[in-house]
Amino acid sequence: MRARSRDRLVYLAAHPFLFTVLAATRHRPTVRLGGTLLVHDRQAYVHALTRLTLDRTAEGTTGGAVTALTSGAALFDQQGQSHRTSRRTSADPLSAPGVEAMRPTWTNLMARALSPLAEGAELDLVPLAAEIAGITALAILAATSPGPAPVSSSSAPTTNHLPARPLCPAAPTEGPPSHSASAQEPSAERHRTTAERHNDTGPRASGAAVGAGGTRDSRGPTTDRAGRDLRAGPADDARRLAEAARAAAAATAREHLPGLFRRRARDEARLAAARLTALVAPDGGEHAGLHAMLAVAAINTTVAALPRAAAWSADDRLWDAARRDPAALADELLRVIAPTPLLPRAAAGDGELPPGGPVHAGDRLMLIARHAAGAHRSGPDPARPAPPQVARLVFGVGPHACPGARLARIQLADWLAALAPYRPVVTRARPDRRSALPGWRSLTVRAGDTDSAAERRAGSGRRGEA
Repeated sequence: MRARSRDRLVYLAAHPFLFTVLAATRHRPTVRLGGTLLVHDRQAYVHALTRLTLDRTAEGTTGGAVTALTSGAALFDQQGQSHRTSRRTSADPLSAPGVEAMRPTWTNLMARALSPLAEGAELDLVPLAAEIAGITALAILAATSPGPAPVSSSSAPTTNHLPARPLCPAAPTEGPPSHSASAQEPSAERHRTTAERHNDTGPRASGAAVGAGGTRDSRGPTTDRAGRDLRAGPADDARRLAEAARAAAAATAREHLPGLFRRRARDEARLAAARLTALVAPDGGEHAGLHAMLAVAAINTTVAALPRAAAWSADDRLWDAARRDPAALADELLRVIAPTPLLPRAAAGDGELPPGGPVHAGDRLMLIARHAAGAHRSGPDPARPAPPQVARLVFGVGPHACPGARLARIQLADWLAALAPYRPVVTRARPDRRSALPGWRSLTVRAGDTDSAAERRAGSGRRGEA
């Protein structure tokens, strides 16, 4: 299957009517449908984000969804000084040194988790992408939270970059969380990898830190006196956070869709948001909304982008390009797959949108990022890439551009570099019909014609000729 044909399935599975309309109108700069303006043109897209006065909290916009999800104060629904303050809070982990410090948290996991491909195993990349997204979000939250230490810049193993006190404690079985008990949790147990926990047949650590009321199994303590699961390590925290952030985003997206069940969707969205907030900010605090938003944005875009980029690379046979220059290919793939393909906004006042004509206060603006970046016109070409100012339009533009763009580009480049030696081919793919962003529910791959496989076949051929 051609890469573009396969990738189109994720759009049609999630929102078939919406993306059919967008595809049918993409050749026109702007299209007005009642009070909604579809913006495809690059100039109009940039003008709308930088020159128009926008209502950051209007219903049906990204900021409005964030307000509903987090009770506000979370970047997308802010402007002015409050927006600048929130960006400064999240600046350190998303800066060049911050991203470089976090890289071992995902590169070590990628190397370990992809290794079964070398033995001929098949691997579903979506759960792996979710775990990568989860550990990355944990590292970001650790660096922006007052309690845990900031992410280390050493080359220590993955788990050493995560906070000793997990940001995602398991829900207590009864009663409020005991912070004195959580402070006693054995950090060594928290820092064990998933493989180490599975392979361990010896006794667990001493139960001295469990305290009265904790539980044990044959290998040692299983819960502390507050009911937290001591067997859960950073990988479990990452999966739990990823699951909660994806559920919250999907429920919030469904809440804003027209239909007969909006009240039920609203209740589901509030419940999902409460679960997420309980994980990232169990004590509340002024940054609770920001932390929830960072988790939702980082996790959902990553889970959408990594498998789609892998599928496109496999179908278009881009693995040689991934080995030569993964950074260049990552930029081009992000331009084409556009993990957040459209940016919903609302006009706060009247204005003009060249070349699209007048904009009225209250108009809904559907800014089609992938069309502004030319994704519908050309596929990824790292040899002749689009100019950076065009490729990066998928992250928005102006003071409200995505602060995680650098992280997304570097992480995708590392992902492509980790996959390239195996030259994966897609064996099964299933679109996700309920996710907030277009993506795969499962994407199963196996190793393709790797260098070592080719050498083995060549060697056996020479022996046969002899």
